[in-house]
Amino acid sequence: MSLVVLGLAPITVPGTDLAVGAAAPERAGAASALGQTAYELGPAFGIATIGTVAASIYRNEVIARAPSDLPAPLVESAADGMGGGVALAEGTAGPVGEAFVSAVRAAFDTAFAAAAWTSAGLAVLVGAWSLMSLWHLRPLGREPEGAGTSPEAAERI
Repeated sequence: MSLVVLGLAPITVPGTDLAVGAAAPERAGAASALGQTAYELGPAFGIATIGTVAASIYRNEVIARAPSDLPAPLVESAADGMGGGVALAEGTAGPVGEAFVSAVRAAFDTAFAAAAWTSAGLAVLVGAWSLMSLWHLRPLGREPEGAGTSPEAAERI
């Protein structure tokens, strides 16, 4: 969370200031609320998306890797979550139990790696999209070419 806050802090204040400053005075509150909502919704959406990817991969991996001679309800219960999965696997005796513990841990490793790679890929995509979006912006205070020359030119801007 420290890394997230350190990454968001430098853009939160200037971003909100830019949004509130660009809005009409009577709409400044709405602009501020929209900015705050975006800063909260973005991380929540990311956590939900990456968590869903990790949970789904973990579940599929546990089911695929579990020893075939284990009862299906036991494997299904272990696939519901890492903590419970390890506890159930450790409660299984003998070499089958050891293989089950290894399968549960390997499934978690695979799911964690997939979540990390998905996060990295999304970060690259969002970064590229942000740069492409900024490419078309003009600096504040600069009049675009042809501004004020005709009503048609003003409509295009």
